[in-house]
Amino acid sequence: MLAEIERRGLMNRTIVVVASDHGEGFYEHGFLLHNYTLFDEVLHVPLIIRFPSSLGQVPKSWPFPVELRRVFATICDALGVRSCRRPDESLLIAIRNEPGQDRPVFAISERANGTPLKGLVSGKHKLIGTGDRFEHLILYDLDADSQEKNDLAAQRPEVTRVLGEILRRTRLERVTLRDSPPIPDETRQRLKALGYGD
Repeated sequence: MLAEIERRGLMNRTIVVVASDHGEGFYEHGFLLHNYTLFDEVLHVPLIIRFPSSLGQVPKSWPFPVELRRVFATICDALGVRSCRRPDESLLIAIRNEPGQDRPVFAISERANGTPLKGLVSGKHKLIGTGDRFEHLILYDLDADSQEKNDLAAQRPEVTRVLGEILRRTRLERVTLRDSPPIPDETRQRLKALGYGD
């Protein structure tokens, strides 16, 4: 694909984004596939963005985790589209203005029984909250425990409390398909064969 873009002379007018929407669990934490968990085997996915040289020098790598929802604002920013709902979410802005800053990143899901799950990563810490008010908290030190096996919530109560407050007060928007047209039966069957849908 990149060779064809180059052949057509479009490389300096093209933004290339490579990402994955989720990883997969293989019983590292008792779960198969990618539902019902916020562990890194599901959340930690590749994000590669190649910007045209006209946008200036950008670092080859970004040392902090980011949310995939920032990709949209990043593309809007790169294209000069000012109607984006959250222009401050652009990774280009972060790269240019906050090279040494880390900010919490969030993820949401739910258990098989519908119990909400919400997680955040801030620095080396990852907090996962469950329950209607996210009252059950699990804390990991990702530097010391990259496999997320040792819950440190009881050993680090102050970190757990502070991150728990951030977790509870941060609202995340869920993307829904309520306003989308109905999915044709053939498409629905193909998605079901891939493990999506009910």
